[in-house]
Amino acid sequence: MLNTSNRRIARISEFQHLALDIIIREQFPEYRDRIIVETDKRLEQYHGA
Repeated sequence: MLNTSNRRIARISEFQHLALDIIIREQFPEYRDRIIVETDKRLEQYHGA
């Protein structure tokens, strides 16, 4: 269970991710696939996932 502070941080993080995803989908759809590919590369590079 998340305490109040961790829940706040998680909520802010989710808000930022959702807001950015909506902005990219609506205003810059031509960059979305490229961003996803780069995200996957960085995930592998920095987190080995």
